[in-house]
Amino acid sequence: MKSNLTRTSLKEAVNFFKKGNILLLAIAFLAGVVFNAVVASLANDIIMAAISNALGKSGLEDW
Repeated sequence: MKSNLTRTSLKEAVNFFKKGNILLLAIAFLAGVVFNAVVASLANDIIMAAISNALGKSGLEDW
């Protein structure tokens, strides 16, 4: 009984990994992490720098 359950569980796990669901989920997660880093860098380094220069302030600490 136990070995039969182990075999079926192993077969189900292999079939699940073969479908590619885990791979697609991992790729989507990494894409989200990279997109978050790009947006944060854009906001902090480019947009806030332009606003600080336009207002004549050196940074957010002076506000």
